[in-house]
Amino acid sequence: DDWKGWNYVDNSNDSRSSNYHGTFVGGIVSAKTNNEIGIAGIAGGNNNTGVRLLPHCIGVTAPDGSILDDAIIDAVDVGVKVIQLSLEVAPSSAIDEAIQYAIENQVIVVCCSMNNGSSSVSYPASNSNVIAVGATTLNDARASFSNYGTELDLVAPGVDIFSTSLDDGYVTASGTSYAAPQVSSVAALLFSINSNLTVQEVRNIIESTAQKVGGYSYTTTSGHPNGKWNEQMGYGLLNAYAA
Repeated sequence: DDWKGWNYVDNSNDSRSSNYHGTFVGGIVSAKTNNEIGIAGIAGGNNNTGVRLLPHCIGVTAPDGSILDDAIIDAVDVGVKVIQLSLEVAPSSAIDEAIQYAIENQVIVVCCSMNNGSSSVSYPASNSNVIAVGATTLNDARASFSNYGTELDLVAPGVDIFSTSLDDGYVTASGTSYAAPQVSSVAALLFSINSNLTVQEVRNIIESTAQKVGGYSYTTTSGHPNGKWNEQMGYGLLNAYAA
């Protein structure tokens, strides 16, 4: 369904869920700006159309990795420009192939690094074709729960984030799940300025314009071509204006 999305759990086009997680992520991306209601999403538009979302439900209490590859392929086939993943599943060759299919069709894939405080980024964020996003505190330091390491690309705020919930509500929550959609939103804004940008060009812009915050030591590092990098923060803090 290229209008209402798809629920892979119930096999229907009613993608609503009893879990607020997806609604929270969606609000960060697309809540309307300057309408005097609730919050302002990063790519929600100035009380106009803004970005359009196509929600895919691949689980309620937890994601189902066995259907994630189908959801990615379906999203690409109906014409999305950015795929936002706030989840962790077991590594899978089918998912790797679906992500490769997205990249070959010029679709950005963004995923959170996850919340174990581990020195390795979770999958599928660890896939080199995915932009892996960690979380920062209000003081621009790595959040203690935010996974980090070699595969991390950049960070965005992930502590005490306020966004949309179920039944027209609003809640505050923390997690890398809520940092990643900020990066997806900036990717969408870049496409709104220049729809001819390639996936690699969008990634280069976002990574090379990140702020070197938090007092960390950022250095030139092999495998990280878009500027100085740090394993705790990646290229640094997302900077929408600079991008």
